[in-house]
Amino acid sequence: MTQTPEISVVIPAHNAAATIGVQLAALAEQQTNHPFEVIVVDNRSSDDTARIVAGFHDRLPGLRIADARAGEGAAYARNTGVQEATGELLLFCDADDEVHPGWVGAMGAALQDADIVGGAIEVAKFNPPEVQSGYPNLAPQLQVGRHQLPFATGCSMGIRRAVFERLGGFDESSSPAEDQDLSLRAQFAGCRLVFAPDAIVYYRLRSGIRAVARQHYHYGLSDARLFSRFPDVGPPLTVYGEARMVLGTLRRAPQFLDPMKRVRWMRKLSLHSGRLVGMRRLDRQGR
Repeated sequence: MTQTPEISVVIPAHNAAATIGVQLAALAEQQTNHPFEVIVVDNRSSDDTARIVAGFHDRLPGLRIADARAGEGAAYARNTGVQEATGELLLFCDADDEVHPGWVGAMGAALQDADIVGGAIEVAKFNPPEVQSGYPNLAPQLQVGRHQLPFATGCSMGIRRAVFERLGGFDESSSPAEDQDLSLRAQFAGCRLVFAPDAIVYYRLRSGIRAVARQHYHYGLSDARLFSRFPDVGPPLTVYGEARMVLGTLRRAPQFLDPMKRVRWMRKLSLHSGRLVGMRRLDRQGR
């Protein structure tokens, strides 16, 4: 008789052929007594993602692919994966990272006494020093957002299915900050958020300047949307304040010429530019 999975691991994937094999191999080597399944959510991939995933069926008997062509984005893909999942404990990781061999077990153990869990994020393994520069290695703590509250990141998050369903899942309009949004709503609803230090994910940062700029610009837009939704949480976010940050960063443009400061400088410029544009849009919409 096939054992019913206690845990469902959901992985959103869009054109992840270059990296998803590493993640699936890591999941195949998990050291845990928790029965688990893996659902890879193929979100409009045009590369060999599906073929590579299919090659792991013998190593991950609980592996299957969910089709997510009706929409796009990680939040939509994660929600689609949950619909296909059978476990009462839901874990989320990404297709371009690598989980530690104890990740599933540590997340499952933490969820025995918590509603929502965030794992440790380690950035040294995959990223050269110039890419790591200015980015926190979050192995010892949960990440804290602009709102100054901790949150579980989507690359290493666990949540009880009952809590996920009560909260309505990920808000697809909040992407790419759907993890922060869900974590905030969970805490405001009285749910217990904890950190699982042994649930380590080796995180792959963006390295190309254009990719860094695009990612952090969208983070900034998401910060503005989160502020609009939770205006009383954290310090005020204003057009004037973000404009000052953009101008101040531009004055330090020579940092772009320094290989050890270039990525950090671009992250900051793009983040505050995204916040500025997002705040202006909200002002025009009357919030």
